[in-house]
Amino acid sequence: ASYYPANSEVLHSVPLLAYGRDILSPLLNLGFLTLGLLAAYCIGRPYGLGPQSLIGGAIALGAQMLIEFQAGEALNDIVGVVFVLAAVAVLVNEGAARPGSWRVTRRSDEQGAKPGLGAAALAVAGISAGLAAGTKLSFLAPVLALFVGVTVIAGRGARVRAAAWFAIPAFAAV
Repeated sequence: ASYYPANSEVLHSVPLLAYGRDILSPLLNLGFLTLGLLAAYCIGRPYGLGPQSLIGGAIALGAQMLIEFQAGEALNDIVGVVFVLAAVAVLVNEGAARPGSWRVTRRSDEQGAKPGLGAAALAVAGISAGLAAGTKLSFLAPVLALFVGVTVIAGRGARVRAAAWFAIPAFAAV
């Protein structure tokens, strides 16, 4: 059902109210495509695989279902995919920036950096994941997978903190 009042539909309905026609939806979809390709690039960038992950994101976002049926419409699959990719990009870049952040134990590395993901990155990723879950019900599964992954990777002493910093903004953004 198009124009059900979820996150994506609200964005598409504002120009519809202003112009009385759905003429800006293709432009909004191009903007979300750009954000999705940027997020795909950012996922591979810390490991020197930015162009390869950009190509993978272009293949996924250029799938037949999205191109043939949703290119100029106000449907919301592209929006949910973009928000999930953005959450993953934030978490991957934060994990690459902090030495030892993907370690399950609580020990610090040799440089004295605290392991674990930062609260700001968890909150931003939670907001993005919450926007994805609020866009379409079928995006709850990837959001829950991200939540479980963040919680498990955080380690024994920081699991509650990481879960809270991810889940509270996600619930607020839904």
